[in-house]
Amino acid sequence: MLFIIINNIISGIFILIYGNRLGNNGAIYIINRIFIYNIIYILIYIHSILFKGQERRIVLYNWIQDISKNIELSIIIDNITIIMSLLIILISYIIMKYSNWYIKEIRFKGYLYIFLSSMLILVSSRELITLYIGWEWVGISSYLLINYWYNNVYNNKAGIKAIFYNKVGDIAFILLILEVYNIYNNINNNYINYYNRDILCIYIGIAAIAKSAQYIMHPWLGDAMAGPTPVSALLHAATMVTAGIILLSRTLLYNSYIWDYILFIGIITIIFGGITSLCQNDIKKLIAFSTCSQLGYMFILYNNMYSNLFHLFIHAFFKALLFLCAGIIIHYNNNEQDLRRLSLNRDIIYIFLFFASFSLFAFPFTSGYYSKENLILSMPYFPLLYIGSILTLFYSYKLLYKLYYNNIISSYSSIFIYSLYLILSVLLLGTIFLGYYTYTYFYSDIQYLLSSSLLLHVLPLFILITFIPYKLPYDIYSILYIIYTLFNNKSYVDYIINKLSINSFISYYSYYKFLDKGILEFFGPIGIFRLFVNNNIYSLSSYTKINIIFSFIILLIPFIYSWE
Repeated sequence: MLFIIINNIISGIFILIYGNRLGNNGAIYIINRIFIYNIIYILIYIHSILFKGQERRIVLYNWIQDISKNIELSIIIDNITIIMSLLIILISYIIMKYSNWYIKEIRFKGYLYIFLSSMLILVSSRELITLYIGWEWVGISSYLLINYWYNNVYNNKAGIKAIFYNKVGDIAFILLILEVYNIYNNINNNYINYYNRDILCIYIGIAAIAKSAQYIMHPWLGDAMAGPTPVSALLHAATMVTAGIILLSRTLLYNSYIWDYILFIGIITIIFGGITSLCQNDIKKLIAFSTCSQLGYMFILYNNMYSNLFHLFIHAFFKALLFLCAGIIIHYNNNEQDLRRLSLNRDIIYIFLFFASFSLFAFPFTSGYYSKENLILSMPYFPLLYIGSILTLFYSYKLLYKLYYNNIISSYSSIFIYSLYLILSVLLLGTIFLGYYTYTYFYSDIQYLLSSSLLLHVLPLFILITFIPYKLPYDIYSILYIIYTLFNNKSYVDYIINKLSINSFISYYSYYKFLDKGILEFFGPIGIFRLFVNNNIYSLSSYTKINIIFSFIILLIPFIYSWE
């Protein structure tokens, strides 16, 4: 595993430095060779870990080691590492091949490799410091990709916004590490008991909520769609937004102490994330907030590792397929993303979107059905989760209806690109068949689903077909418009945060003029320098002399405490 990580890091740096000399063909050659090496090593690990059960822990560096303290950088090769690494490598390679058609810049391929390396570090980490390195590296890589077209002001704001929201989780993660070290003198997860340490569980929950864009911390997810579409696919399929799920799986796997807290956040995200997706008109934002809703399902089953990872694994295929198809649609519609202005031919892209949407809805016998139904049927709060499933059907219906059934116009000619559609076909096969052929590894028995959940999908389909064609009364439309406005604006979370925190505490007047250019400058070194250089100290007023004495007292406070 260490070889795979180092190999991808070196490849990314090499492409970034020597990309202009390599050219596009040289970069593609490196991508193909590295993918082959990655797959070979992953297959070796699959044979030794999954089939023989031989977990391995590799200590990279002993940072601090004595009788009472132990801090080391290490990686672990276990089931989570193998499943997630295989998924990340496969999806990343597909997106890189897609990117060769979508955007041919060498810098973009180098950033993708840096992102891939950061996720491999994250999923292979068991000890908190190494996990934090991957955690932060994922954040930096996502900023570079979201803000890839940095000449655009909106992209700059979107990248900064993603960093701002994720910093909440980063701070919680740092506090977690400090608190763990303070309690145990050790930050190796094998020696940490999270069960009855409520403060540790709260830090973990906050970090996971911020990184996985759970409700209230979700607005950055829509703005992150400012980046290139392959970036959106990579962020949502198997990388950035799943980092919080990985943290929960690594730390709270055997802990039920904050079950109610995590469960509440997950259910809220499932329902309100689904409504937010339904109220979006941007094709990429609609798909993005559907990811937010699906992450809620993974959130509520953090202590059931295999159910969690199975849905994460399957979700990556149909979500990557949705985004990559959206990229083709946007490309051939002159970068238009508003669903109300897109009208397309029913060609092969329609087939891809159709099956990806049905798998997202967990229609029987698709891959999403095998991964998602156990999540829904095994929970005590089944009615709420079923509402989330119905919302999935409605926003999937909206996507297909707005694109293909609402005044069909040939806005672009059907162009068949063999290599591109071959890549999408791999995702399509995973979307339809992968769940059936892999569920036996994650579950021992799933046959009861066939009799218990068919009705659960037929009923909402019947409601949709029956009531959608009819016009609703005006009063109902008025209520629906209020709800639509609320969730189209992401519940005004951005507005509230701006008013309560940004404009109040770190605005131009309150932070820059009053604190920075006011108090800190007047009582700080700059003020003292101006006082002695520009004025005669003996001719100063009593008020100014008092300020000087006060400034020196503030400077002496740290020394006074140190003397004690």
